[in-house]
Amino acid sequence: MLFRSAPAALRRRLAYCKSCVDEMVEWTRSALEDLRPTVLDELGLVPALHKLVREMPLMASFSTELRIEGEHQALDRELELAVFRILQEALLNAGKHSGARSAEVRLAYATDHLRAQVMDRGQGFTPRNPLQNARAEPRAGGFGLLIMEERAIAIGALLHVDSAPGRGTTVTLEVELPAEALARAA
Repeated sequence: MLFRSAPAALRRRLAYCKSCVDEMVEWTRSALEDLRPTVLDELGLVPALHKLVREMPLMASFSTELRIEGEHQALDRELELAVFRILQEALLNAGKHSGARSAEVRLAYATDHLRAQVMDRGQGFTPRNPLQNARAEPRAGGFGLLIMEERAIAIGALLHVDSAPGRGTTVTLEVELPAEALARAA
């Protein structure tokens, strides 16, 4: 009622302020979703990766394909989050640096381990040890490889980057699946 009786200029300002608040609420929801995708919590790693692959063209201007090999196993939530974040960072790095038109994500499940890979056929680079490189030359690029390596170490996994100029890049994550990681997911 008060709003209708206010002068037109004030109503326009209030409407503008409301639209700004609505926009900030939407941005906040989006930022929170990026921090911990709800699809990962609700449905698990594979559906979250399907969603990421569908959205990659919006983030990196290239297409991405997802291949799942073996029987999908639900994993511990923290393990799934770390694997998701490593693959997400590898895809974003490919989008920023590779010059490739497409990338492929592969998940290969076995009874006692998971192999996750991101492959592109872009320009490639000469990889160095991410931990040594980031500490020796902290401004020589981003922190993507360092963050991936640290996440891999935190879950007891191995991260390997295979790349060379003109040959593209493959990021491989090897995760042993102890029985308790499978049991906690059940």
